[in-house]
Amino acid sequence: MSRNTVSHAAAALAVALMATLSQAGDTPAAKDTTAKLAPQSTCPVMGGAINRDLYVDHDGKRIYVCCQGCVAEVKKDPAKYIGVLKGRGEDVETVAPAKALAPQKTCPVMNAPIKKKLFVDHQGKRIYVCCGHCRAEVKKDPEKWIAKLAEMGESVETKK
Repeated sequence: MSRNTVSHAAAALAVALMATLSQAGDTPAAKDTTAKLAPQSTCPVMGGAINRDLYVDHDGKRIYVCCQGCVAEVKKDPAKYIGVLKGRGEDVETVAPAKALAPQKTCPVMNAPIKKKLFVDHQGKRIYVCCGHCRAEVKKDPEKWIAKLAEMGESVETKK
């Protein structure tokens, strides 16, 4: 075999090898794994349509489900169900972490500074107020005023 023939054979082999390697890049395993996922539309447990009022938040991700039973199931292993959804080509929503509430300093009724001597205890929570009138008002519906404080960015004291 001449030296020229060996060079041509080596060049042909190199071209064939490169062609084979470039085709291997088209296999599913070699494809880009950052493909855009569709927004979640199915329950990761049952596979049916999601109910946007039912979800589990986990590490900044919101996993929607179809029913209350699926909420309990997803809570057992949220990462597993995120994986199930990704396997279906669906992505979960990213949610902002809950903002930490400041300790209560404001009366939820009058929006005035609280007096630590005036409060209403309700289911292990202490709601401070500014006056006797507000204390009577909070006693009528403590949950309403706890929610109002949360909207204001303040938390009630938890009794031990």
